[in-house]
Amino acid sequence: MKALTPILFLATLLVHVHAELQDPAPFTIVVMPDTQKYVEFYPRGLANQTEWIRKNRDILNCKFVIHEGDIVQNPGKPEEWVIADAAFKNLDGVVPYGFTLGNHDMDVEKRDKTLYRETFPLTRFQSMPTFGGSQNAFADNTFHTFEVGSLKFLVVCVEFSPDDACLT
Repeated sequence: MKALTPILFLATLLVHVHAELQDPAPFTIVVMPDTQKYVEFYPRGLANQTEWIRKNRDILNCKFVIHEGDIVQNPGKPEEWVIADAAFKNLDGVVPYGFTLGNHDMDVEKRDKTLYRETFPLTRFQSMPTFGGSQNAFADNTFHTFEVGSLKFLVVCVEFSPDDACLT
């Protein structure tokens, strides 16, 4: 990982410089990591975050929200998915977003993603202008594309420990 860090920094720096040279308007891509503890212990915490994004989307010129996984703590508890659903409804039709399912978002051994799939059906993502496609009839593994000025973005959302079907 240490060898990758300078490369990532350089790539970030180059994108930043490129954006400054050709696209003077600053923009934001929000990254949300591991919200499971908010959902489990501080239910308003996740809603507060998505409400803040919604409220500040124009000021920040927010183009996309990436959730890095572990939306909920307990994938088999419907009440946690209700909290996540309500929170992300703040962004529906306002700021597009994508999820990478974490190990807390599914029963990893059984590969069971039932409550995620019920809460965030593929149709929810298909209605987003950034939606590019899905591996199957579910939103487990999706991709999004968008442009900001001359910059083109591809966001690939792949679940935790993907199976062979996902990777081929």
